[in-house]
Amino acid sequence: ASDADKLKSDCKAPVASDDDANDDANDDANDDANDDDDVVTGDLNVEVDDSSPDASTLADGTAFNKLLTLKLSAGAKNASVKEITITSFGKVSDSLVKASVWNGGVRVGNVVSFSDGKAAVVFNTPIGVSAKSDVMLSIAVNLDSTIGSGTVGVKVNAAADIGLDGGTVSGSFPFKSPEFGIVDGSNSVAAVTFDVNNLASTNRAIDPQLNYKLTSFKLS
Repeated sequence: ASDADKLKSDCKAPVASDDDANDDANDDANDDANDDDDVVTGDLNVEVDDSSPDASTLADGTAFNKLLTLKLSAGAKNASVKEITITSFGKVSDSLVKASVWNGGVRVGNVVSFSDGKAAVVFNTPIGVSAKSDVMLSIAVNLDSTIGSGTVGVKVNAAADIGLDGGTVSGSFPFKSPEFGIVDGSNSVAAVTFDVNNLASTNRAIDPQLNYKLTSFKLS
């Protein structure tokens, strides 16, 4: 072969092998999988937490009595809980009981009345459960001061009662609290009044400073 032919042969563009093509396809698949890790679509397992309270006697006219604590555990991906539907049971009228959900000492969602034994608590901001970690949610009730006597309990009947943003919910449903007794609290529950102490409403010049008083409150 001539020197010109040899030069043409040396300058040919390399051809990708089948192995190279497979490697590129695998890299693309791994990139897609990593992108999916950022999407909140993980599964969630639910169970009753060990801290869930035992049966006791509650006074009517009281609020935020915690009856049931659930442990929500995420799998390999983050999960996001949007709402919980609570079912009541016991010997008391629905109209005299309201439900709320708590994440530690913080209430999530509104206080909701029961209707036909159900109360759906929608969270203002979905509750995130990080991958391979747990979040505890407690269900509490407010008891009207006119109840007098009776019993009350709460339960989460089925996986469909946990509103998840993608993914699936598993667990040994239903999850049920003990049945709590209710007694007349009129002679045992103190009344507390929370008032605002109004400050003068005149315009004031505010110079840069710390601990400037804007308002104050009074408990009595």
